[in-house]
Amino acid sequence: MSKRFFEGAQHAARYALNRPTYPSELRKKIMDFLGTKYKGKYDYAVDIGCGSGQSTELLSPYFEKVYGYDVSENQIKEARTRNTISNIEYKVSAKNVIPHADESLCLITVAQAAHWFDLQQFYTEANRTLKEMGVLAIYGYGLVKFEDKHASELDEIFQNVHSTRWYSSFTRLRNAVRSTRAEYSKVVRIRFKK
Repeated sequence: MSKRFFEGAQHAARYALNRPTYPSELRKKIMDFLGTKYKGKYDYAVDIGCGSGQSTELLSPYFEKVYGYDVSENQIKEARTRNTISNIEYKVSAKNVIPHADESLCLITVAQAAHWFDLQQFYTEANRTLKEMGVLAIYGYGLVKFEDKHASELDEIFQNVHSTRWYSSFTRLRNAVRSTRAEYSKVVRIRFKK
């Protein structure tokens, strides 16, 4: 993909300040699912496309070591600056590369980033690095749905922005999820409502 967003230092700082956090229920669902599959020691997990680390931080209570990887040096610098958790390490990594040994990871997460990947290369890496019965969790945001007296007007504005600015990203994310379903036999879909 030729476009790369949030790469500059100022963009990375703004991204970190404004990026939504993920609900604790998401972490619980991922860890509960991992617990039904993987019965070994929870030593290593990775968050690929970690940006400034919001998703990476969710994993720290459960693993000896959590690695957050991103292609953007400035995103990783921002994540390191914000990090106060001793078992998390942030590193720059090449696109579609998981720099770990074969069968070494219990969990791989990808939060709102799979649409930027070459998915076949990524799946090859995920399959190589996951332990037997390890879990790949890919998640992202859905579209906003407004529910007040101005809902139809707000929906129209949002849909206009979505279709002109973000459509290709959301389409790629949706296709990434579909591709993941085809690649992995057990897919769990979880929807959260605020």
